[in-house]
Amino acid sequence: MKKLLVVTLVTLISLSSVIFSQELTLTKKYAGMLYAGQYNEDLKVSHSTSIRIAGEMKMILSNSTDLFLRGVYSSDNSNLGQFWFEERGIFTLRFGYMARPIAFLNRPMPISAGAHFEPPALAAIPGSSFGALALKEFDGFSVYGGVYTKGLDPEANAGFKFMFLGTEIKAGSFLNLNTSDKGIAGGFKNPVGQVIVYRTESTTSFFWTVNLGDVIDPYVTIVSKKNSNNSEFGFTKTLKVSNQYTNDLYGLLGLAYNLENKAVMMYVWMYID
Repeated sequence: MKKLLVVTLVTLISLSSVIFSQELTLTKKYAGMLYAGQYNEDLKVSHSTSIRIAGEMKMILSNSTDLFLRGVYSSDNSNLGQFWFEERGIFTLRFGYMARPIAFLNRPMPISAGAHFEPPALAAIPGSSFGALALKEFDGFSVYGGVYTKGLDPEANAGFKFMFLGTEIKAGSFLNLNTSDKGIAGGFKNPVGQVIVYRTESTTSFFWTVNLGDVIDPYVTIVSKKNSNNSEFGFTKTLKVSNQYTNDLYGLLGLAYNLENKAVMMYVWMYID
């Protein structure tokens, strides 16, 4: 599948450049390195380091049509390729290999720092697939509906988001039309914090975080499945490095405790966003 996506992306870029004689514009970028150390009660230590480089490009095909391309390279093999055409009119229509509403409403955008340090509770939410999506934006309210594929099965998807008293309230869902497999995720986000809950027949996840400004950001992530659980609570501290050479370099320090592994987790992270 990943090889097919790479070939498809290259073909789309080549054909679009020739047919429409348009240049690609880099609209988003991210590069970072994340270290994670695990220290359990038996004094056993394990380490991992991941490097992630990502970008999004946009090609204007006409006054109302754009082509978007996203690519993510990750040293832990969580690579990603997305592409979709977007047609703007009374409704905005999208078609391609792209995120489901349940994903783009609740998970971090792939070309961002949040996607590199994504908590397991959010990573449990289904991501991208081939599909077609229609969306309509009103004043402070957006609705989404479309049909995607899961393997060879058609999958109905829907979602919404709106603002209420400075808080973004959102939810997305999917329903496999052949197997009746279904799921829903939703919550709220504001400058103070965020809560997201995800539920299917086999998985329940919960994520909570609070933004304490220049102090620390506490968080809780819980994933509960039929045969396993993954629960972690801790905090992060983000630092911004500004000098004559760069103004978008960040560092992050994190400390947490994983209940199932009975281990202290330490995170050190540098990234450009």
